[in-house]
Amino acid sequence: SPAALEAAVATLGLLGGRRRVAVLGDMLELGPTARFLHRDRGRSLRGRVDLVIGVGPLAEEIVIGAREAGIPSAGLRHFKDATTAAAAAADLVLPGDAVLVKASRGVALEVVVEALVARLGRGGA
Repeated sequence: SPAALEAAVATLGLLGGRRRVAVLGDMLELGPTARFLHRDRGRSLRGRVDLVIGVGPLAEEIVIGAREAGIPSAGLRHFKDATTAAAAAADLVLPGDAVLVKASRGVALEVVVEALVARLGRGGA
């Protein structure tokens, strides 16, 4: 939900790390306002996240909102699904980064987590 995402991003801000990375997938079952809610959450990321990795069609709205809010394009990525994101995330996330992975369960972002753990180890990100 948008409220859960807000709480998670606030927590990310409390963590140390060279960069703050948010891997954010679709928030499912939000009804007809889903696109607006995703874009709004993207706008809220300015100054709070260094790299936004959106996963899924609705998460593209998060990336668009983040761009509209002023996050530079170099800090924005979008992938159509979790498998594609997992292949890229292992190269985008660096040792020492603080990483948030958040989405509805149906997006299956555990494959992204598995790719990051395989590359960086359990304490590496």
